[in-house]
Amino acid sequence: MSDLEKELNEIPPPKPKKKVKHKAKQSAKLVLARTRKKVAQAEQSLRSAKRHAENTKNKLLTINKALDGKDQQLLTQDVIDSASPNVQKHIDTQNVVFKPNIGPQTDFLAASEREVFYGGARGGGKSYAMLVDPLRYCDRQHHRALLLRRTMPELRDLITHSQRLYNRAFPGAKWRELFRALSMLRLGTRCCVTAESV
Repeated sequence: MSDLEKELNEIPPPKPKKKVKHKAKQSAKLVLARTRKKVAQAEQSLRSAKRHAENTKNKLLTINKALDGKDQQLLTQDVIDSASPNVQKHIDTQNVVFKPNIGPQTDFLAASEREVFYGGARGGGKSYAMLVDPLRYCDRQHHRALLLRRTMPELRDLITHSQRLYNRAFPGAKWRELFRALSMLRLGTRCCVTAESV
């Protein structure tokens, strides 16, 4: 071996600088943090997709039971809208008992509030909306509803409509008339309603 080769073999290789090691660690930490963030986002997306799939499955089961007649179920518009276009077309061909008028009647029936003011001219569908609204809660065992009118002819008209509507919505529903006559007594500023039972 030559002297030059001996000298080269005796010279140790250069040591890496501490800054290079530090930068490599920082870079690795950043890559790891980004990867963890992406994994967390993917897990969140997966959980969200699972919830959406479960909700869609439940809505489709509800639609299927209602269309098969296995369950006395009311289909709200949001349930129908969440279904696929093919299912929506199939529902459109079914015998729909009631579909609200576009506008205030739809807004009234879609309201989630307990008390809603709904006014307007005669013939706008207010009374019919009041007749349909309790149908949303008929699946609840202890649900009760009361609809009052000023005169007996107005009430009789709603009774006739309710008999037709409720029998179509819930086949086998029975009508029971509990009162024959209503009378009102004025006592000062208070008003009492009394009824004679059949």
